[in-house]
Amino acid sequence: MAPLRWNLIVCSLLSLLISAFLDNLRGPLLPYFSRVLNRPYGEISWILSLGNFAAVVTNLSMIPLVARWGTIRVAMGSWIIALATLALAFQVSSFPALLVLSLFLGAVISAMGAACNLLMILGTDPLHRARGFTGLHVMYGLGSFVAPLWVAATLEHTSSWHHVFWPPLIGLALWIVLLSRSDDGTYQPKLAARPLSIDPGIFLLLFTMATYVMGEVTASAWLSAYLVEFRHLTIPEGTPYLTGIFLSMMVTRFLCSLRLSSESEVTILVISLLGSILFFCLGMSGWTWAFSLAGVFGPFFPILLARSSRRYGEHSERLTLWILTATQVGLCVSQFGMGRLTDKFGIGFSFWLSPLLLVTAGMSLVLYLRDEAMHGSSA
Repeated sequence: MAPLRWNLIVCSLLSLLISAFLDNLRGPLLPYFSRVLNRPYGEISWILSLGNFAAVVTNLSMIPLVARWGTIRVAMGSWIIALATLALAFQVSSFPALLVLSLFLGAVISAMGAACNLLMILGTDPLHRARGFTGLHVMYGLGSFVAPLWVAATLEHTSSWHHVFWPPLIGLALWIVLLSRSDDGTYQPKLAARPLSIDPGIFLLLFTMATYVMGEVTASAWLSAYLVEFRHLTIPEGTPYLTGIFLSMMVTRFLCSLRLSSESEVTILVISLLGSILFFCLGMSGWTWAFSLAGVFGPFFPILLARSSRRYGEHSERLTLWILTATQVGLCVSQFGMGRLTDKFGIGFSFWLSPLLLVTAGMSLVLYLRDEAMHGSSA
């Protein structure tokens, strides 16, 4: 069994930390932009939808790029482009320019997010991969937890929203050096030459992942708007509930990274999803504190990603990029839909879309696990 490649694992962790931080800066800024720019949420939602569209194109482009240049060089390129994007973000001063920035941010967030998953596959063996992925996605929880706190502090103490970009800008500059030292030509991945046969299991996997991520991201991206517009809290007052989601997400992933057996994976998948749906329903029924615990869905994505990696073996890198592409397609639809539903029916109605998507993901998961049990490995 191949040894763990710790340099790639560390680069993977850092890449997702910065990607998650950037990703979750946007949601808390939605009510701020809506008020400052005096635009309805249907228009403001384009900030998210355009980023998701760019992410789809980016993920599709990653397949030939990784096949030709390798994961490490593609990751390095994405970090350099991200650094340039953040430097230019300080010049944005109008809504059209903000939309252009959203396109570039969506692309670099997606590229770094894809690269970190591929680096983790490259740096771990199948035995340690589930724990590796849950540990990796602790970084998503950490970055997501810190981002809204930073937004609230920035808007409270400065007059410019641009300052939210300083931490990732500095982090990118520092860690590009670390990643550059990891490319010694030894770990160049080769995407499987043999085509991956499309079977019902793959469709079910893609649909399950997409609907889950749609539920997770619409919840985190629109919770601030829900609390501000429907519960009439200020952005600083609503921030603890959003950070609570990311804290519970981070803690549950961290616990799974410490101890996780293959026999317990299905149980954790089911419990994490049912628990999250329960807490979301409690929160929307008036128990606002329950939103903070809805992040117990944390282990779902990394555990299911690790299971699919084991099942499809040599095709795991290509399948991972397909999964990330499917989730971004879903997010394009869900973020645009949330904006339109909010304008027409109000955020109090449209926010129910998040738990509904998680219920759909749970139903699809049952079908996928049945297919997995019947057909096993397709490698």
